[in-house]
Order: sequence, then C-alpha cells, then structure tokens
Amino acid sequence: MTVLRIRPWAVTDESLILSWANDQQTRKNSLKPNSIKKSVHKTWFLSILKNPKIHQGFLCVNSKKNKLGIVRFSQKTSDKMVWEIHFTLAPGSRGKGLARPMIQQAIAVFKRKNPKISLLAKVKTSNLRSLHVLKTLGFQKMKKKRRLLCLRLKRTKKINIRRPLKPQRPLRAS
Repeated sequence: MTVLRIRPWAVTDESLILSWANDQQTRKNSLKPNSIKKSVHKTWFLSILKNPKIHQGFLCVNSKKNKLGIVRFSQKTSDKMVWEIHFTLAPGSRGKGLARPMIQQAIAVFKRKNPKISLLAKVKTSNLRSLHVLKTLGFQKMKKKRRLLCLRLKRTKKINIRRPLKPQRPLRAS
C-alpha cells in the first residue's frame, strides 16, 4: 500500500514544479495554455512562499519520498473567505488513482487552519478526469462559462484523513 504525505513547498521545489507546469498535458488542461518562462515562474513561486496568508502550496510525496504532485490554494482578491484550489500530478503519477487522495489530504491540512474558508475550483469542461475527482470530493457545479466550469466544495463535506490515504482505482479513459 502506498501512503501519501503532504508537505509545504520549499524553495528547492521550484524547478520541479516549473517542469510539471510546462508539461504538455498540464498546459493542455490549464486555463492559460502557454508555456511559462523560468524567470516568471521563479518570481511567482517565491511570492507564494513569502505570502502564506494568501497562497499555500503543498507537495505530495509517497513513502519512498517520490514527488507525485502539487496542490495549491490561492485567495481570491474579491473575497478573502473564498480561495481557489489548483492541482497537478507529476507526469509519471497520472492514471494511477493518486489525484483524489492527494487533493483530499491537502484540503484536510488546509481546512484545519482555515475552517471557514470556502474552496472553489475552475476546470475546463474537457478535463474530465479532474472534474470527476473534484465531484467525488464533494465539489458541486456553480456555473459554466463557455468551456469552463466553476465548482464549490460543499460546506458539509467532511474530509477525513485519519486512516492512511492510498491511491484509488484509476479512472479509465473513455
């Protein structure tokens, strides 16, 4: 059984996270499909580390300390009680059922310190795997705008991480 652990981002994670961000599949599913320049990413990444009151990033690792993916929470500028969730799996971690337990654990860690914060996710309608994972975690559709869905985590959804988190059975591509 693979146990997943979440830890905050460190300065040493920046280049790895940039490589995942610029991965072809990540760019395809991203709301901004253009590749990210190294200098722009570094400035952005350091600003996240310096501003935990408005950004929090978590890295998911397994028991062998392999880095599997990231989850990031960012405060919406218009409402301090609403944050957006963003996530990416490492290219080699995709299709193995890791997204749900990774996101579930990151939400639990985030919500322990921020219990009153509402979480939103924006996902392309073509990103069926992410939509499926978010819905199984209790995110519900709020609105659809062109090819984008906005989902909100249902307030009554309790995230429990007392038992060890293990990958779920992978979703089969249609």
